[in-house]
Amino acid sequence: MCPAILHWSAQRSRPRVGDVARTQSRCGALTGKGSRCRRLAMDGASRYNLHRGEWSSYTIEKHKEAERKAKTRKRRK
Repeated sequence: MCPAILHWSAQRSRPRVGDVARTQSRCGALTGKGSRCRRLAMDGASRYNLHRGEWSSYTIEKHKEAERKAKTRKRRK
């Protein structure tokens, strides 16, 4: 056997999508049909991106950043 040929498990340098999905939580938000959302939650959050709502820390930070950019644009004029 040639030493240059590695076992398939040694060739992977990063985890596969299935490996990450096993450790990541599911969204669980109620859908329009009344069932639970089965998409993966975002990293550091308990919900999928579309189900996070207006008052999540992620959305608030996006609004604050947009306000900062708008204020700096007004100052430049």
